[in-house]
Amino acid sequence: MVWPFLKERADIIPTFLPRTSEAALNFHTVIQRIVWPILEEKEGEEDEDECCLEDKCRVAGYLRIFIEKASCAQLKALLQFWTGWELLPSELTLKVVSSDFPKSATCFETLRLPAHYHDYEAFVTDIQACLNSVDTGFGLV
Repeated sequence: MVWPFLKERADIIPTFLPRTSEAALNFHTVIQRIVWPILEEKEGEEDEDECCLEDKCRVAGYLRIFIEKASCAQLKALLQFWTGWELLPSELTLKVVSSDFPKSATCFETLRLPAHYHDYEAFVTDIQACLNSVDTGFGLV
């Protein structure tokens, strides 16, 4: 059964019947789910890739700006790179580490961003390259 008013107003169908999670996906919901990096180490856990608080704050800030400016399609691609899915999980973990390129551990829903970024444009260039690779899935070309 189709509601009579939907026949007259086909332009409002996406509002009532959104595909996947487009209606709920916005930068606020993504940012709220992120577990941001902290300087403290848990006892017994040492990560030699960890970096200083200044680097963590700068790179995490770049990611926040990127997410706030991102389109719905970019947010979906970011989630797919980060988790392997376009659906928003209950928690997204961010780590800022010593490495050359952004990496994700999709099973653990963890994004590992390099600490070497000192300007936003370089950060965006690398993130966009990652997002453009999500269609191939796990690096398969």
